Amino acid sequence: MGSQDLKDFKITGVVAAPFTPFDSDGELALEKIDPYIEHLLANGVKNVYICGTTGEGPSLTIDERKKVAEKWVKAADGRFKAIIVQVGSGNLKEVEELARHSEAIGADAISTIPTIFFKPANPKVIAEFLQKVSNAAPTIPLYYYHNPNMTGVNFSLESILNLCTNIKTLRGSKFTSENLYDLSRCILLSSDKYNLLYAVDEVRTRWVRYICKPVARIFTVVFFYIKIGSQ
Repeated sequence: MGSQDLKDFKITGVVAAPFTPFDSDGELALEKIDPYIEHLLANGVKNVYICGTTGEGPSLTIDERKKVAEKWVKAADGRFKAIIVQVGSGNLKEVEELARHSEAIGADAISTIPTIFFKPANPKVIAEFLQKVSNAAPTIPLYYYHNPNMTGVNFSLESILNLCTNIKTLRGSKFTSENLYDLSRCILLSSDKYNLLYAVDEVRTRWVRYICKPVARIFTVVFFYIKIGSQ
């Protein structure tokens, strides 16, 4: 994918987060992915985000994660608009390995959580981490997986994206948080630079789309005056 293609890459429509199938012994049941793909396509799903929270990516071995990604890419055979592989792990070396693998097998994009046992000390550390992941797979889009409830990494997405302007492959974030103020700020500040995928099922996406962007400026002004008034 060229630099212009990376710049123009954008995920639209529903993104499914599939389960990873196992047999009764806890081993991968890769053959079950084939009918899973047919079911999703038959129901109009055009994008999948694999090995994330629902897909139990962090619970799988490196070899298992590679096999799952390979199966999805091969069995889908280009019929999805985007297959996004979540490559986040407990250490950077594994993330880089999975990122390179996803790029090599023809995944459309990668995504990563931050390291979550030894957590990043500040947003700058996350930005440096994302740059290294980008360097490992420099030809495909990268999405930061912002999920503070699961990761325990509670910096605002805005504070992270503000430090990532030089990461050429970073196209946006999967935003799994109910903090709509942070989301609104990101929409306001990113303009069309970042593709933000809202992933809290309990909040109606139609509300997010039509409320967050128009009122982002209002939220900013209201919170500013509340802060000033409390000083």
